[in-house]
Amino acid sequence: MGVAQKPRSWPRWVNFTPALVGHFYIGGDIFDQANLLLSAIVDGKTKAECRVLLDRAMEIIAGHFRDEIELIATTPFPDIDHHRRCHQALLGKVVKMSERFDHDELSISELFGFLAHDVIVQHIMDEDRKFFPYLPTPDLEG
Repeated sequence: MGVAQKPRSWPRWVNFTPALVGHFYIGGDIFDQANLLLSAIVDGKTKAECRVLLDRAMEIIAGHFRDEIELIATTPFPDIDHHRRCHQALLGKVVKMSERFDHDELSISELFGFLAHDVIVQHIMDEDRKFFPYLPTPDLEG
C-alpha cells in the first residue's frame, strides 16, 4: 500500500502519547508529529502534504537525538558511544524510508512500525531509560 492510500479500516484508538518516565517528560514533539503524519496518511492527504509532515518528523527525531547526546555528555553515563550508534542507525533508517517514500515504496505499516516500535518503544522507552539513572534529579519543589 502506498503512503497516500487510505487503509480500508484504521483503528481510531491508535494514538501516540508522550510519556513521563521517572521525572523526565520524553518524546512529546515526536509523538505529536507521528500523530499528525499518520492522521494525514489515513485521511488521504496528498503526497506533498505528507512529505512536509514526514520531513518535519525527521527533523524532530534528529533534534531529539542531538539534544539527548548533548545531555548525556554532561553525565557519567558509561555507554554514550553505544547510544550514539543507536541514533546513527535510526537516522540511517529515516533516510532510507524517506527515499522509499519518494518512490512510492513505503507502506503505512512500515512507517507506523518504525515510528511506534523502532523510535518510540525500542529507543525512547527502552534505550533512553538506560541513561536516566545518570541524570540529576530535578528539583520539583523549587
